[in-house]
Amino acid sequence: ADKGATVLAQREVGRGQVLYCGAVPANLGKEAKGVWFFLTGMSPGQSILEDGSVLRYIPLEKRAYLQNQQNLVDASSYIPQLKGPAVKWMMGLWVIYLLIVGPLLYLILRHFDRRDWAWGLIPAGALLAAVGFYMLAPFHRLPGQLIQTLTTVEILSPQLAEVKAGATVVTSKKGDLAVRGVEGMMVIPSQNMYGPVNDQSTLINQQDNCYQVDFHEVPFSGARQVAVAGIQRNRGSIEGKMYLEGSKLKGELINRTGLDLQDVRLAWGRRVIEVAEWPTDGSLTIEETVATLKTVANSDWFGPWRPDDPYYRERRMLNNPLISSVVVETREVSVRATGWNAGLPETVQFIGWHKGSPGLLTVQGPERVTQEYGLVLLTQDLPVEMVPGEISLPAGSITPLSGKGIELGPEGMILYENSGNLTY
Repeated sequence: ADKGATVLAQREVGRGQVLYCGAVPANLGKEAKGVWFFLTGMSPGQSILEDGSVLRYIPLEKRAYLQNQQNLVDASSYIPQLKGPAVKWMMGLWVIYLLIVGPLLYLILRHFDRRDWAWGLIPAGALLAAVGFYMLAPFHRLPGQLIQTLTTVEILSPQLAEVKAGATVVTSKKGDLAVRGVEGMMVIPSQNMYGPVNDQSTLINQQDNCYQVDFHEVPFSGARQVAVAGIQRNRGSIEGKMYLEGSKLKGELINRTGLDLQDVRLAWGRRVIEVAEWPTDGSLTIEETVATLKTVANSDWFGPWRPDDPYYRERRMLNNPLISSVVVETREVSVRATGWNAGLPETVQFIGWHKGSPGLLTVQGPERVTQEYGLVLLTQDLPVEMVPGEISLPAGSITPLSGKGIELGPEGMILYENSGNLTY
């Protein structure tokens, strides 16, 4: 407040915040450094133009509302459709080339008594081999532009979903490139692949509630990356409920997301129910004994890591704050949980994958044809109800909270001075 008048106010609401400014920001000059610091998060020492606008671009990783967005952007640059030839085949072709320009060429020229031709044939063979290896690069098989978008969709309600994505666009020809987002989605360039984002060759346009990023003079086989964030309405949801009855976790669910899902997981703490495929509008009946549920961490869902990991993108996408509640230790769950128990998660987290373009971006480039690929990670919290009656849970499901003289850790319980209190 200034002289009793409210100038700035802030309140956290849900996952975001509401900011109130008593003056129109466009009318604020550079002397209002405290106001600009509050609104933009920049330090008072940074430059402010005469019209009050901020001179310095805020990098992607500095934006709190895009937390961990760079992880999706980085993972989107791994494009299996552009996979090059295997190393063993390249080595085989190289050995064949050496045999041809070496002993085989010598024997042929000696047979025809034309060994002096080697001065021209060996360089010509080397040039021909170099062109051949160059043409084996996957970019030369690209008919136009290619875009891969990796998206996380968290269903908050049947009417509302939070969407975050990272995309990589590859062009087959030199020229300008425009990446446009759907209505209501914010699109921001990433600086990973082409230098500073405040370069004059990159423009961010916002018209009719749509963002468009214009990249100028993208080189041949060049790649550009963008991050996408926003909320979408009426994306559907997983209908139904989960409940505990006796010793079993049950549920009747219907896929109303409009997406055919695969590699579905229902995670209750560290206990996981696996479903291979689940088509749109399909129903799913869950009835599993809690004591026999598989216990894994998300890093184990797709098997062990290996150099040619086919689930590289899935693993990177799981490394996201919205998935963090799935793979927490029992002690952490017991500290965070509230309500009807002190050690069991109150929700089952639904996690499913959809292979295909999420339809968030359109590309205009040097070529008319654009190949679209993508991967969608869909998540939703499903509340767990308790059916009245006796509930049977396996030992260790409800973990005591640490008390006086006791400390709980991943390695077990530490008891100080031979005594302590456990609280359930």
